[in-house]
Amino acid sequence: MMMGMLKRSPVWILLGLSLVLAVRGEQQTTLEPTIQEEMITAKKVSLLGGWNPRSPESEEVQAAALHAVEKFNGQSKSKKTFQLVSITSAQSQVTNVINYKLKAILGKTACLKSETNQVDKCALGHKRLACTFEVSFNPRKQVHQQVESSCHKMVSPSLPTASPPLSLPLDNASPN
Repeated sequence: MMMGMLKRSPVWILLGLSLVLAVRGEQQTTLEPTIQEEMITAKKVSLLGGWNPRSPESEEVQAAALHAVEKFNGQSKSKKTFQLVSITSAQSQVTNVINYKLKAILGKTACLKSETNQVDKCALGHKRLACTFEVSFNPRKQVHQQVESSCHKMVSPSLPTASPPLSLPLDNASPN
């Protein structure tokens, strides 16, 4: 009889220890503090190659706008030059070049195109144009190129009439 108990006792001991460890393991997992994870979400993600808002005051936007106004003055039929009054919005897109979409207000100056190269020194008249420009900038060559432009006369609040947009040809227009 003693022999039968001894044979059984290691089994009972192992079973007892297993039971104690199992109960102890359950107690440890329930006693551990619960970890709260905070979900992190992106507020705004810019698409690669997508259009992104830019500050109208940034140097790059100002340079693109000045190029656009220079091209506009060269292509317009007006005898007087136009000057950049303000940039109302700007966006950029990075591809193999940097593209800019600009909305700007131009003012007609008192200076004739044939008289001056310094448009910023000319007195502004009352006529204003609301313009949309698309300009590309090649950073490797440090060259701006106007892709598209359209302008229309700004209407004073007392006049309800609107004028159609004035579109100028592209720099590199081809018959294709």
